[in-house]
Amino acid sequence: MFACVLRLAQEKKKPVIVHSRFSHQRTHKMVSDTGIEKAVFHWYSGPTEILNRILTDGYYVSATPALAYSPPHQSAITKTPLERILIETDAPVESRGKISEPANLVDALRELSRIKNVPANELAQITSQNARRFFGI
Repeated sequence: MFACVLRLAQEKKKPVIVHSRFSHQRTHKMVSDTGIEKAVFHWYSGPTEILNRILTDGYYVSATPALAYSPPHQSAITKTPLERILIETDAPVESRGKISEPANLVDALRELSRIKNVPANELAQITSQNARRFFGI
């Protein structure tokens, strides 16, 4: 099914958002081999080697509120240049006893600011520009 979605996205020249938990290498290879031009790897927390391939291919990764407690996610985001980061939540998934919601973007931004040591208002501008570039809006 994932391969079918990728082919359709490639045919229609649409971006894809990839949730690759525990399958980082395989999903990256499928996205890359399909010729997808724009992809964001949601809540990336995989190996640095795969992250480097993702970035080399011009893809993005997303920073989520999980930056507050996930060392693998923190590590990946630390190694990702700002111009390749989008922020997002996992809404409406329950996490740590709470239902996540779009308002949690503020939490992701705050944690990204802490990790990157860049003011949140500056990061809001950068990640908004990244989103406009990614989605072509």
